[in-house]
Amino acid sequence: MNNATHDHFLSVRRVLVGAIAATALLGAGLVGLAPGSGAAAHKPAVVKVKLIEYKIKLKPSTVTLKAASAGKVKMVAANKGSMEHEMVVVRADSVEALPLDADGVVVEDQIPEADFMGEIGEYKQGRTKSKVFTLTPGTYVVFCNIDVDYGGTIINHFKQDMHAVLTVK
Repeated sequence: MNNATHDHFLSVRRVLVGAIAATALLGAGLVGLAPGSGAAAHKPAVVKVKLIEYKIKLKPSTVTLKAASAGKVKMVAANKGSMEHEMVVVRADSVEALPLDADGVVVEDQIPEADFMGEIGEYKQGRTKSKVFTLTPGTYVVFCNIDVDYGGTIINHFKQDMHAVLTVK
């Protein structure tokens, strides 16, 4: 091996050894993170959501974010009703601020993209699903917008008052 190749080999080796050592120290929590900024400090706030005909109950209905959570809110949604439900989260000042059609049903495709925080799609009774949403301080409306056909009569869950307001501070 000539000198240039040998020097290159040593440089690569030093970089690799340094990276391995830094990874080990970081993994052990000895370097790189400020106190309280580890994985435990990034746990999201948790909101328990209960969906029943035709209500949504939030516990708590006001969440205070910790700086370390970076706006993460985990919504754990239990479908305690007797039919399918969904959970949609939208940034809005109130239920009345949502875009509604002439029948009083939310028109989801008219919600500005920046205000649509996400959803947990339709799921059956007895199931619980969860999802982490990134929510900044403000007001959010949580609702179910499912339509159900009862022998030619369409019942919309939102129109039946299946919504709640979540405040994030």
